[in-house]
Amino acid sequence: TCGTTVSSLGATISASPALFAQQYEFRIRLTSDNGPEPTYYYTVPSASRFSSLSAFQGVTLQYSTSYTVSVRYMIMNGTTPVWSNFGPACAVTTPSFPVTEITPSLCGLSTTGLDQTLTIVPYPGFPTYRVTLFEQVGEDLIPVGSI
Repeated sequence: TCGTTVSSLGATISASPALFAQQYEFRIRLTSDNGPEPTYYYTVPSASRFSSLSAFQGVTLQYSTSYTVSVRYMIMNGTTPVWSNFGPACAVTTPSFPVTEITPSLCGLSTTGLDQTLTIVPYPGFPTYRVTLFEQVGEDLIPVGSI
């Protein structure tokens, strides 16, 4: 996923396997927060080298935003846990805000009443929708209201 735009805010991220690693911990920051003391957010350490962007604690990821991610791992030295340094960071960009549409078969239809049922092409993971109605006046579209 390094250097890519992921498909969702909950996309899976992974670390390369580390020999004898017992836990992995990911950290993330805004790529633009590159000052001397950036604000990092972390995942809960896990035995899995796989995590997701939605697993970071205390951050609300934004759409169309670049984040820098790195990972560290823990091995046991006898009975003492030893954490590595965080490895090389890479940038991941979140997707654009998802949009959908009115069911295409309804487009262009005339109606005589104000009780027309509208159906929406569903977008996975989004249970509610807002429809904005526009009135066309000449070349302009004027918002009439939202439902």
